[in-house]
Amino acid sequence: MLGQAGLIVSGIVLLGGLGFIVFMVLVSRAPARAIGRLFVKPKSTKVRTEVEIANNPGFDAPPDFRLRLGASAFAPIKRMFRPESAMENALYTVDPGFERGDGKEEGPYDFKSNEEQRLSRGGILFRWINVKPAYVPDQARLTEEIADIYHEVAKKFFSDQVNISADIASLYEDVEGAIIVRQFRIRDRRGFYLLNEFRRTINDNVRKLSFLYSSIMLAVLVGAWFFLPVLNEHAAAQHGVFGWLNAAFHDSLWGLALCFAGVFLMWLTYYMEYVPNQRNNGREMRSFLSRYMSRLSDRYRDSLANARAVTVGDEVDAAKLSAKAQKWHKIVLWMSFRSYFMESFVRNIFYQIGRNCGYYVVWVPPVLTLLVLIVALVCAKVVGLDLAALIAAPGLFFYIGFGVMVFIGAIFLIRAMSPLDETNQADWLGYDDLNVDKGMDLVVGKYAEDVGFWKGRLDR
Repeated sequence: MLGQAGLIVSGIVLLGGLGFIVFMVLVSRAPARAIGRLFVKPKSTKVRTEVEIANNPGFDAPPDFRLRLGASAFAPIKRMFRPESAMENALYTVDPGFERGDGKEEGPYDFKSNEEQRLSRGGILFRWINVKPAYVPDQARLTEEIADIYHEVAKKFFSDQVNISADIASLYEDVEGAIIVRQFRIRDRRGFYLLNEFRRTINDNVRKLSFLYSSIMLAVLVGAWFFLPVLNEHAAAQHGVFGWLNAAFHDSLWGLALCFAGVFLMWLTYYMEYVPNQRNNGREMRSFLSRYMSRLSDRYRDSLANARAVTVGDEVDAAKLSAKAQKWHKIVLWMSFRSYFMESFVRNIFYQIGRNCGYYVVWVPPVLTLLVLIVALVCAKVVGLDLAALIAAPGLFFYIGFGVMVFIGAIFLIRAMSPLDETNQADWLGYDDLNVDKGMDLVVGKYAEDVGFWKGRLDR
């Protein structure tokens, strides 16, 4: 009786621990970030003046390596509990002198009151994002008001300092993403934010799938070890090999039922919840990139046309013609850089998705399994159970069914990224489609032709 009670108590403890792990995975990094906020104040909550930004334009991390050794050594721990990443800090920081776009006058940028109102989120276990048409405003043409803003932003970009310092508590791709965001957030903040949200959602879905499948398989194994012996108390007669196989199969029926339930649960979550939501995320991200990059391409071609048309018209004031040419030339170059760095940011997002999802799929199952097995064996030892009898209790046929379940679960995990395989750079107009070299030749050639034309007329 004491042995059965020990089995049941140990099984409940292990299943409760697995449930707690799954719960922590579902809430993502929220608990760790909540703890981090108690000790670390997010940098984005501080309103920085123009003087502070000029003196330290980066991530408040001067390259003083002697004083940063400790921070570097404990960077992984700090990263886990940090309230915000370098990229998030850059997203929430507002450049002084430019329109905020969130209706506030100071403080960190408020995405919840602006961008989030143009997004739809849903999903029970695995999350999805839908982008409303209003997220990318449909502006028919490049107006003079917008061109003036572009000109100011272009002047800021071409006179900006290259920041050689970075937050060493961040991964390199986080630093790179933060630098790109800082350079172009005045006009592309909305695009950066949505792409980062797609990255977080897709990664979270794969992480949840890895923990969920590992927990299902471990729950079946724990149930077979600690609960099946209570159900299989009878001692079946064994006569010969076939009699032994018949008794072993009979004793393994409950275990096979557990394996079947595990396979059905994995199938249900994969095809009914994970695949539709993850495929929706990939489709929405491709659609957004296609619309956004097409908009940048339109803006570039409009700017190029305006740059070529500077010398066309009735304007004869040389100073005004020069200022107009300078303005549109800066805008054309800035638009090409804007498209280039936007695709670089997309590369950064795809890299993080592939890298992190690979970590989840490959490392979560063995690490979680090892931890649970160690705890299970310790629990069995504490309550005085025979480990050999505990492992042998489910029977041969259970382990055959369990192996099949593990194989099926591995196939599902390997195919975790298949809903995103349709993503292709050909889906949008990228930097290479702008033909910047030809555009520069057209602009400079047009100016040179006009100069040559008038020089020729004056020399006659």
